[in-house]
Amino acid sequence: MQTLTRPTVENRVRAHNTTDAMLAIGACTVSVIIPTLNEAENLRHVLPLLPKHLHEVIIVDGRSTDNTIEVAKALIPDVKIVLQTGKGKGNALCAGFAAATGDIIVHLDADGSTDPHEIPVFVGALLSGAAVASGKCAGQGFALHAGWRHVRHDLVPQARQLGFDDGRPRALRR
Repeated sequence: MQTLTRPTVENRVRAHNTTDAMLAIGACTVSVIIPTLNEAENLRHVLPLLPKHLHEVIIVDGRSTDNTIEVAKALIPDVKIVLQTGKGKGNALCAGFAAATGDIIVHLDADGSTDPHEIPVFVGALLSGAAVASGKCAGQGFALHAGWRHVRHDLVPQARQLGFDDGRPRALRR
């Protein structure tokens, strides 16, 4: 595993602009999965920061008792809502992976611990050949994993075993 330090501002801007351009012309599609449970207040801060030109934003809701779903729909009218059938973050991610249709899948936490501005950096890393880009909370850098080239739908049930419920943001290619 190659670990990189936090990208410089110049490299982040370059990656952001390049990735936005690629997304805008349809070079790849990006699905963003956000598991939620009573995150209405946090979504007001997180969703407006998502990059433009995303293929889809998927909220996987664990039966929130606040107005999480309504807030998500108000902020992103075409948001895809998936109601979680089981319990826990691993189950929510599996439901999100199953619903995602993008070429690249990004997982973000709804609590704001992940900077949505890092999405273009993750996507740029994947488009440059990495199979998985894994971040640390609060923009402390990311790691590139070259081990996977494709993630098949039959791997979706193993999301927890693959470590996708440890709270770190991730992006992966199908």
